[in-house]
Amino acid sequence: MPTWEQVAATLNHVAGKTHYPLFGEYFLTVKSWVDASPVLASWIKGGRCLASPSAWPEAVLPFFKYRLIPTPYEVVNVQYPRNFVASTTYTHLGRNERSFLNVLLYSMGLLPEEINPERDIALRSLAEGITWLVEDPRFIIWATGTDFSRSTLPFKVGSTLNEQMSIIERLKKNPFLLSKEEARPIVESPTALTYLIYSTHKQPRLTPTNSNYVTDGVFDADQEG
Repeated sequence: MPTWEQVAATLNHVAGKTHYPLFGEYFLTVKSWVDASPVLASWIKGGRCLASPSAWPEAVLPFFKYRLIPTPYEVVNVQYPRNFVASTTYTHLGRNERSFLNVLLYSMGLLPEEINPERDIALRSLAEGITWLVEDPRFIIWATGTDFSRSTLPFKVGSTLNEQMSIIERLKKNPFLLSKEEARPIVESPTALTYLIYSTHKQPRLTPTNSNYVTDGVFDADQEG
């Protein structure tokens, strides 16, 4: 099964946005997906291919937490851990993980009606994917936009000094480098969470150390309906 990076590289190549040659089984697998899907083939040839919509559909906004709402561009271009979606095959994914992949597809430029011909079903899937995503404490920490090189946590993390230093260094690079178990106490502390949301030094959510650029532009979601 191709990795997310391999899927993105193949789509960029098929769309003509990169011209270096791609070989291997993963390239043929992804290209066969595109060739077999009229919707994907049409999307590849259009102006929305690997461009992010400017906003989320209004119906899914209530499913974000703490009013932390990264843009589709930010959600698709942050670097997730390799095992973020546990299964190696789409057919073996749980419903929530498949819904999260639909969130990524929307963030890459597919309209809800292209994800599912019945728009209500597509929006429900996007809502389920966002609900699954925001339950990950690493997402919440990242979404606060905290600059951990200039902000400190109001309590110690880790049980030893080495663990504490490791956690802080990974927070500086990318909160998704933490395990869920390391991140959860931070989000579950009302003091720490309030501090991260309202009182820390801020930075762009996408930085050189946490981004993996998949899309290369933004289009007006309202004009696309």
